[in-house]
Amino acid sequence: MTKRFLPYLTYLILSVLIIVFANYAHIFTKMVVDFYQYVDDHIAVFFSNSSAGLNVRHVFTLVICPLIITGIPALAYRYIKGSPMPYFLEATWVIWIILVLSKIFVR
Repeated sequence: MTKRFLPYLTYLILSVLIIVFANYAHIFTKMVVDFYQYVDDHIAVFFSNSSAGLNVRHVFTLVICPLIITGIPALAYRYIKGSPMPYFLEATWVIWIILVLSKIFVR
């Protein structure tokens, strides 16, 4: 019986936690987007200002930023524990989704 309601209970608990920690989630999202903008601005010298160059630059930044953001804690975890960080790819996807959704909803 509890297995049937576990996804709903998890969804409810995560919803409550998001509401409680909404301010921190907003700060984290803003920091991720600011880092994306920083990287995007600084690699602009390597790409042309044409439409294709801008698109390639944005795609490259969108691929690289989540890897950098999750890669630094993963390297520290690997150094301390000696094994790969669990849920590295999942964390990378979460950062990627945050960036994509912020790009969609901010424009």
